Amino acid sequence: MKILRNIFLILMLFVYSIFILINLRLSNIITNSFTEGSKGYTDNIIISIVFRTVIILDLLVILSIIFLFLFALKKNVKAEEITRKFIIIINFVLIFLIWFEQIIGSYCEYVYERTLLTLNNSGLFGSLLFSLSIFVLINYKKMNNKKRIRMSLLALFVIFLHLLLYKEYLWWFYRFN
Repeated sequence: MKILRNIFLILMLFVYSIFILINLRLSNIITNSFTEGSKGYTDNIIISIVFRTVIILDLLVILSIIFLFLFALKKNVKAEEITRKFIIIINFVLIFLIWFEQIIGSYCEYVYERTLLTLNNSGLFGSLLFSLSIFVLINYKKMNNKKRIRMSLLALFVIFLHLLLYKEYLWWFYRFN
């Protein structure tokens, strides 16, 4: 299980790096000819703050995952547990910011053609990935079988909820835009 968790964490390092690059591009911090279409949308002060916050949090998670590996190598269980909880909390905040941007962004004066994949951290994909990473980072060794089953059912529910939200979003977006 620990090997799978480490492989997942290495993949997360790569994905968070990609998300940072995408967010820098979408937020017009790094500008090019492809970012002109989103300029009016990301000039909104709330959307701009969301993108900048997300970039900082993504960087914090990358650093935290690196520290998690270092603490695991040094066998510092207490620091590893604190870092794991810190990453889980940041992931909850990142999930909130994705859906917050979706709600706030739909009320912006400037309508930017976007889908749930072009929001911060790739929207639905990022939200689902952050949710799954929360379940990967939870320490199941301290749980009894009933609690493990509940956590597995909760993980399945979260996946189902994401699919349901995406379906509802598609219906809403194409009906009103």
